[in-house]
Order: sequence, then C-alpha cells, then structure tokens
Amino acid sequence: IAQNLGIPADSVKRVKAAMHHVILQEVGNGHLYVELDNLKAKTTKLLELDATILGQKMKNGLHELYNTNEIKLISHDNQHFVTSPQNYFSEKGCALKIQHLLEHKSKLILDTNKVYEQLRTAKGEVELNDDQQKGILVNRVQLTFSLVIKSFKKLPAPTEGN
Repeated sequence: IAQNLGIPADSVKRVKAAMHHVILQEVGNGHLYVELDNLKAKTTKLLELDATILGQKMKNGLHELYNTNEIKLISHDNQHFVTSPQNYFSEKGCALKIQHLLEHKSKLILDTNKVYEQLRTAKGEVELNDDQQKGILVNRVQLTFSLVIKSFKKLPAPTEGN
C-alpha cells in the first residue's frame, strides 16, 4: 500500500508502519511484547529489504516511535522488548494491583474449603487435587476465581505516574 502511495520502500515512515504492523500481529498471536531483535527481523522480512539497508532507518524509526510514545521499550536481563503503550500500562496496572494485594492482607476471611466445595458443586468445572488445595492454603490465597475477576473489574485505569 505504501509503495502504491509513492512512499519509498526504505522510507522511515514505511519502516515505522511495518514495525507497528509486526507488533499488532504479535498481539493478535497472544503476545504482549516483541523481543527487539525479533521485531527487527520480522520488519525486515515484511519489507523484503536487506537488513544492512534498513539498519539505520530502523534505528531512527524506533527512536521516533519511542520519543512520540507510540511504543514502550522494556529492558530486562540484557534483553529488550517492545510493546504498545496500551499493553504496557495495562500490564503495569495489573502488576501493581497484584503487588498491592500481596502486600496487604485481605480483610475477607473465607473458609476456602467451603468456597471450593461451592464452586465445585455449582459449576462442576473447578477441581483441585490435594496438593493444589494445600498450595492455596499455604500461600494464603484467599480469593476465589470470581472474587479475583470482580476485583480486577473495579480497578481504575492505570496512569503514567503509577
């Protein structure tokens, strides 16, 4: 499409669009992040250009996308990952809420055996073996599946400062 619009094959604009496309494809495949080298390889393949030709343009495109907050870069253990801001803030918001839940003991006192029995008999779908039941008790996880879902529905949207 870009070539039909007169955009040169090695244009930074086209490279940025291809990177966006690769990220969207990965999200469509169930991935929240794309490893940077994988993003570069897939972008090169998509554009059908030599990697040496695209090298600097891809670097410029990544910098532009990052500087305009169109992508987020996450580095961990010398690996670099790229994602959309939406996925970044959704994931960060969930992680912060989970961290908060782990740090603050629930005021709910649940009879986990009773809750488990109600879930098992009501739905016929939830069955935990003895080790799984003990794991829940040992780790003091006192929220049922439905309570977790309800609490995540109540979460405010994450903000950049959080």
